[in-house]
Amino acid sequence: MCGGAWCSQVELKVVELAPGAVLHPWALQWQRCQQLGQADSEPLPPSALADHAMLAFQLKTQAVCLWGWDLPALLPDVAALPPLQLLPQLVEDVAAALRHAQQQLAAAEEALEGAGEHACSAAAAAAARAVRWALKRCLRAAAELCFAGGSRAAGQPEQEQEQQRQLYWSRDLWWCVHAAAECHPQLTEQLMAGLRQYVDLAAACSIQPLGSSGSNGSSGSSGASDGAAPQLRRLQQQLVAVEQGAKAAAELAAQLDGLFLQQMLTEEPGWLTHHRDSSWPSGSGPASSSGSSGNGGNGGWWQRLRVRTWAATSGDSMEASLLGAPPPPVAAAVAGPVLTLDWQQPEAQQQAAAVIAAMLAAAGGMADGSILNTAASSSELPLPPQPVLLKGAAAHWPAVQRWSLAHLAAGGLEGRARLAPSLHFPFTEPRLAAVLAEQQGAAALPSCLARMSAAEFSARMQRGNPCGLPPLVYGRTAAGFGGAAGAAAGTAGIAGEGQEYLYFQAELPPGLLADCDLASPPFVLPWGSPGGGSMWQSQAARVWVGPQGAISPTHYDLSQSFLTQIRGRKRMLFWSPDELPYLYTYPDTHLLRRRSRVNMHAPQAGRFPLFARAAAREALLEPGDVIFFPSRWAHYTESLDFSISVTCRFAGVGAE
Repeated sequence: MCGGAWCSQVELKVVELAPGAVLHPWALQWQRCQQLGQADSEPLPPSALADHAMLAFQLKTQAVCLWGWDLPALLPDVAALPPLQLLPQLVEDVAAALRHAQQQLAAAEEALEGAGEHACSAAAAAAARAVRWALKRCLRAAAELCFAGGSRAAGQPEQEQEQQRQLYWSRDLWWCVHAAAECHPQLTEQLMAGLRQYVDLAAACSIQPLGSSGSNGSSGSSGASDGAAPQLRRLQQQLVAVEQGAKAAAELAAQLDGLFLQQMLTEEPGWLTHHRDSSWPSGSGPASSSGSSGNGGNGGWWQRLRVRTWAATSGDSMEASLLGAPPPPVAAAVAGPVLTLDWQQPEAQQQAAAVIAAMLAAAGGMADGSILNTAASSSELPLPPQPVLLKGAAAHWPAVQRWSLAHLAAGGLEGRARLAPSLHFPFTEPRLAAVLAEQQGAAALPSCLARMSAAEFSARMQRGNPCGLPPLVYGRTAAGFGGAAGAAAGTAGIAGEGQEYLYFQAELPPGLLADCDLASPPFVLPWGSPGGGSMWQSQAARVWVGPQGAISPTHYDLSQSFLTQIRGRKRMLFWSPDELPYLYTYPDTHLLRRRSRVNMHAPQAGRFPLFARAAAREALLEPGDVIFFPSRWAHYTESLDFSISVTCRFAGVGAE
């Protein structure tokens, strides 16, 4: 027994650890320890099974080592946290199963009308199996909902709740229903009904053909027909039961999906809206121009004309008047700087090549071994994948010499702005953001996107709002914006609760791309080596423009990345993949996927106790600096000044 549940199944698994497998190096290390008569190897880091979360969970929570390498004992404690597998795609999966069931039901009814007993029986059984699968999916997803967060009993510590949920984890449907009903009592009746229907439909999966005593599917004697009548009624009843089960599965899936989304929204950290520009006096803001008359706000020609006229006459003064504020202090522990190399030194360039080559090799993106061999010759000891700051690597770029906000605006650069009610600009997963915006309005989102030009971005971020532009999503509504309702709200003093901030991004057009030397080292590898390769870009080069104090909250990406600082200064903090559990990152299935739950400016030790173990590496970027960092390295970024940066993302290396 475990947590009150009887063990109903024992599995024996044999896993081959072939060269190249994620656990192969660790198995070799254990083998060497055994040969030398040493104790077992060190515990595995969380990153060792980053792409095998379910296998790690099953090993850590359910496996017992009978002989050899005690892998369950060496897995980190975080492996015991159940991954979400069913909830993110539950509605789609159930809908697909029910579509198949509906097709089979239609075939069964058609066969029944035509006295095709065998075909009717087979189609009805297929429909029942599909509905049972959908019900089973819902019941297991309901138990998974307990692990998704947001279901804690009042006054019960989070750690105790997590331990309780782990005890209830099971693939047995009765225990799934039991655990889900404890977390969500309002679902108890539906869950029990779904379990009963799942059990009852088992008989429908093995319906005997009519006239099985000898009928060949054609109409026989009246005696045979009389004998088939009870069986016919039973078949019709089971077809009705299949339809009822399908309806129950669809309703339960929709309810579970709604609770899943609701939990995501209630867990959205409120600190995302706390960092604001305190220098604004009361009653002012990006959309509080007293000279506005309601002609703008719809992106019409009059608004565009005002923006273009203002941009043409402002020149370099537009940067001096931008909204912004110094970023608040960061409370995260910093272990030291990232690897920092002076690009002007040839030895430093070779060392940088070794680090970047190791990074790409670890990602499996090498076309052949030439880069590794070249990089390895430049250093006696191989360097592990890590961020590397290349001081002055882009100092020769024309972009560093000539780009300014006025230059980008005058060039007619078009792109998108990320809007937020604070100087924090978190990414939001597009599909879930669309659902939330439809349910609660765009202003409920932590951030959202709007298409605009660099000139309009500049105008919207000016103190005093010289063009009289109304807010797009967030911020106060000044009199004259939003019609009579907006004017009444402004008079009542209830429309000034928030402000609207913007961060601009755009793919580089050819004219601006020519100012960035992306065809030379460090963007081409290996440097000066025959048989080398250029890195595959997984995303086109982009320019990012933000005010002082703009913050990209802690998150990690799935590609290798270059960031080149063009104007202003930026500070970045990095955490290795092994420290991701200490950052409490949201999963890919969340609205704030791959973002950290922890407020770096005021961590809650009681809620996030493991964060105290995290130690960041720091990088300070100035104009002309380049930083290259691997995938899955979490990073926090803040603009110390008005900032312009260029980013490139790479997926691997190909031969030139």
